[in-house]
Order: sequence, then structure tokens, then C-alpha cells
Amino acid sequence: MRAAVEWHAQVLGVAHATRFVGFKSSWELADLYRACDVVCVPSRNEPFGIVVLEAWSAGKPVVATKIGGPDEYVWHEINGLKVYPNPDSVCWGLGTLFTNFEWARWMGQNGRIAVEEVFNWDTVGDQVLTVYQH
Repeated sequence: MRAAVEWHAQVLGVAHATRFVGFKSSWELADLYRACDVVCVPSRNEPFGIVVLEAWSAGKPVVATKIGGPDEYVWHEINGLKVYPNPDSVCWGLGTLFTNFEWARWMGQNGRIAVEEVFNWDTVGDQVLTVYQH
């Protein structure tokens, strides 16, 4: 869908402010997460949302839609903001974080704690084993 999305950015007049970077190696991706202020996941269909966990690993706050997985584990105003999957709501979320970077950083750090304590491989592996044992 890249060509269609790039065309759409051109039509909307925002192509100058966007970059479509395509596939990145894990190291390049980690660098992008570290370089950003906020990670926005405006999905309309998101079964789990690994992007949120990647953002939290870098200590970044997230703006994620109330769809699928992220709605279950993003705690609104604690480790990110939950928004509706429409432009006005996504803009509200981003604008809200950009008006208070201290609060945004605090949410990113809370996300980092969640990754370390809840979404680490040991904890997730134990949960999977528990499912299979019962």
C-alpha cells in the first residue's frame, strides 16, 4: 500500500512532512524509536500491537487506537493515550502529548516498566505454559 499512501500524503499536502522508510533492520528500527518523541499506532485493525511494546522498550509514550490488543494493555494516561480510529481523535492524542513532554516522558517510562515486568520472555513463556497445562 506504500504507493497509495505516498500519493495520499501528496494529495493532502503533507508529503513534505512525512517519510515512508519501508523495512528497517532491528538496529535501524531501534534507532528510529530512540530518535522520536512519541509513537503513534492509528490502526483500525490491530490483533496485538508489537509496535507498542517496541516503543515502550525505547521508553517512548504511545498514542494507540482503542482497537484490538493495545486497548487491553495500554493504560490511558498512564503508559500512553488511547484514541478512536479517526483523524480528530488521533490529532487530539498527539497534540495532548506534545503540549506536556514531562508527562509524555513519564508515560514512556511507565511503558518501559511494563515491558520489563509484564511483557518479558520469561513472564510470557510462563503464561503460555500455564495455558497448555490447564
